[in-house]
Amino acid sequence: MSTGTQGPPSRSRRAFEALNTSWHKNGLRIFLVIVLAHWAEHLTQAIQIYALGWPVPEARGVLGIPFPWLVTSEWMHYGHALVMLGGIILLRPGFTGRSRTWWNVTLGVQTWHHFEHLLLLTQALAGSYLFGKAAPTSIVQLVMPRVELHLFYNALVGVPGTFTARRLSCVSHPGHETCEWIGTFRSTDGTVERTAARLYGSFGRHATVSKADSEGRCPHLPPRR
Repeated sequence: MSTGTQGPPSRSRRAFEALNTSWHKNGLRIFLVIVLAHWAEHLTQAIQIYALGWPVPEARGVLGIPFPWLVTSEWMHYGHALVMLGGIILLRPGFTGRSRTWWNVTLGVQTWHHFEHLLLLTQALAGSYLFGKAAPTSIVQLVMPRVELHLFYNALVGVPGTFTARRLSCVSHPGHETCEWIGTFRSTDGTVERTAARLYGSFGRHATVSKADSEGRCPHLPPRR
């Protein structure tokens, strides 16, 4: 009877293990930068529409102004959703306890977000749109406009933690009100802490952009620095 010995782990396996142990904190920081950069683009779109009164087709965030294809390309949106999903899966083993639970929630949200973008991409490639619409349309877009919907999705997919508000200021506009919460964000696992974090919201006849609950806590929203 012969016995065999297991060889040393492959380079990719060692890198994966390091990412979820000694490099987990740095990996989360890089992931957070990607999340915040993309979320800031969606937030800028919302400000352009609701605060500045720009028409929706002209509200293209920051990079979308000089590079309109970044907003109009379904391949670009799908690629980012796929990268986000891959990052969440790769970083998942490094979480335990309550932070693992929140990360699983993040994974569920991003899986659905990815599916919605896949649906949009498929329609764009086929040139045939669902529900009799004139442009690619996802399922949830039937009840929420695309700008607000994807701002909401990208706000949910971040580093899990708690936002504690210290100050609230609101400005009234015709038909709606915009508010800003300023406070501290702490990740569930204690690896990320941001003071002077800000959350923005719009209330009234327009869809809500982002909002804290009555206790000023947003258990799953990343901050905008």
